[in-house]
Amino acid sequence: FTRLAQEQGGIDNTSNWTFDAHIGLIDWTAGQITEAMDLWKPRLNSQAALNGKMANHRAQAAGFTLVELRTKKSWPELESTARQGIALRWRPAHGTRKIDPVGMLGDALFEGGKALMSAGDAANAEIKFAEFTGSFKKDRRYEEAFFLRGKAERGARHFSAALTTFKDFIGRFPRSRFDEEATRSAFDLATDMADEESGLYLGKHYMTSHSKKEQAPRITESYAQLALGNGFYGDGVAALESLAAKVKGKSARAEALARILDIQVLVATPGSILDTADRLIRLGNLPPEIMLRVFRAQARAASASNKKGLISRAKSEGAKLWARLGDSDQQNRDAWGEILFIQAEVNGNKEIDE
Repeated sequence: FTRLAQEQGGIDNTSNWTFDAHIGLIDWTAGQITEAMDLWKPRLNSQAALNGKMANHRAQAAGFTLVELRTKKSWPELESTARQGIALRWRPAHGTRKIDPVGMLGDALFEGGKALMSAGDAANAEIKFAEFTGSFKKDRRYEEAFFLRGKAERGARHFSAALTTFKDFIGRFPRSRFDEEATRSAFDLATDMADEESGLYLGKHYMTSHSKKEQAPRITESYAQLALGNGFYGDGVAALESLAAKVKGKSARAEALARILDIQVLVATPGSILDTADRLIRLGNLPPEIMLRVFRAQARAASASNKKGLISRAKSEGAKLWARLGDSDQQNRDAWGEILFIQAEVNGNKEIDE
């Protein structure tokens, strides 16, 4: 080591690669890896023309450096060193194994982006994943990087970009293990941004593909409100039906079906209204408030389909409930008042006046 150090020349003496290479290898073998890489760094950055033998020294120094940085997970250093190697056309090697600086750059971008995300630096992570997805489309990690790019964009508060990325991801990778989180994140972004068209698409996709996931009730509820608010009553009611099917307990199920019935009363066909009313009645032991809403729905549907007998039954049964409930609740008053008015319309003007 001492003898080689004495013979070592300056950076402009290209022949001293022989000495740099061997001094570095002695350092490396002695466990002084940082010293070896520091020794090689200036010459690796040199544009000096090297003959074949000297190029081999450069190749080994470059390869050992890249592999070490990859092993230590020094992603920023690996990225800069790999870029340097690509620019200077290194031909790195680690012993007899060739090392690809482009592949090393891909490792640095992907793993470095993940490390930045873990550290809470979404803005810089976004830059890494954007470059990776733009340059490494055939990499086996491309799918994950595409998803993480959306997460980084959202974390960096670039919400429009994140929504676009997530929607693109869902279209490209419909069977991805990241599809649930991507769809959920995109739906939340769409609803926060009042992008109703995207929200309708994403909410329906989530219901179709991830109905058993933990977040399914919340997403389905939000999607139902969005669909109903945009006039897609069939989709909205279908979403509420999906929620009702998963509800445990008779009282909770009755509330869910009553909610569906209230919407159907406004927009559905008489047959659909009566079907839901019958489902509620079959549950049995309904709270009086819900039962009165059922009779109101029956009266309205019966009026539209000219079933006078059903209207009379709704009024007769409703009167018993009204006697128990009294007029303290506005919702009950509205329901009973409508039943009375529908019956009055059937019986003629004299009863309407009364």
